[in-house]
Amino acid sequence: MKEKIVSAAYIAYGLIDVAASIMSGFVLFHMVGLGAVCLAAGVGLWMKKPWSRYPLGFAGLLTLVVGVATLYSSMGLVGFNPNVQVLLFNLSLIGYIGVMSGLIVYVIANKSVLFR
Repeated sequence: MKEKIVSAAYIAYGLIDVAASIMSGFVLFHMVGLGAVCLAAGVGLWMKKPWSRYPLGFAGLLTLVVGVATLYSSMGLVGFNPNVQVLLFNLSLIGYIGVMSGLIVYVIANKSVLFR
């Protein structure tokens, strides 16, 4: 059951990344690749495939890097909360980073449960 929740979270991250790329008019074209890796990791984990551990770790680390870099850029350009939209964007990035950090820690701590 727990691996289904983790895999659903990775699938959600993949869909969020692809949606972000589409909403930007594909200016953020790298997000499609990250979304594809997250989707592959989520689907592989859902189906309990042993190869899923590789995209799982790769997607987790890349998601953290992209999230932190985007938050750093956003705060460097306009600050933390000059208006409501920027504040909500920055808070959502903090949540994006926080949830993925929790998923990575969970996967590392419970690798015997996830990869039997």
